[in-house]
Amino acid sequence: MNFPVKTGALASGCSNTRDDSRDACSKWLCCFLLCAVSISQAGCTHMNGTRHGALAGGTFGAVAGTLVGAATGNPKTGLVAGTVIGTALGASVGHADDVAVSRAVSLETSAQEAAFVHVHGRAMTEHDVLQMIHAGITDELIISTLADRRGHFQLSPAGIIELRNRGVSDRVIQAMQRYNLWR
Repeated sequence: MNFPVKTGALASGCSNTRDDSRDACSKWLCCFLLCAVSISQAGCTHMNGTRHGALAGGTFGAVAGTLVGAATGNPKTGLVAGTVIGTALGASVGHADDVAVSRAVSLETSAQEAAFVHVHGRAMTEHDVLQMIHAGITDELIISTLADRRGHFQLSPAGIIELRNRGVSDRVIQAMQRYNLWR
């Protein structure tokens, strides 16, 4: 018996048609997409926006490039071109996001520093309280000034005794304790 010998694509059972090529590409593309999504969701929380953008853009570019390439008969070329272009665009968008986040953090830090300087720069000291007492200012006005400006006071037991010996009332000392920034 003579059986015909198959060679090339027919020997492997593939017909080399465009539909077979699309099926192989779609299977490979699904695996690639599943891997890319898994990587982006698991264990990559330390990645910055540039890296996330590059991964997402590369994945999208690979998918789009493979589909366009499969439609034109060059899925591998489409895959490579789509991945390169998508990665570059994704990284660019991600970097822009990183810059925006960095600016926002910088502005927030500046605002916190300004608030710290504002509060602590206006803070009263024991010397300020003693000057107000010796100028004859009432306890109520000293206490309201303490509430407004806060203060930096060393209110150890010895410090409190010293303040009492210098004419500071218990009410003012209690207000100094209440509005002390060093608690």
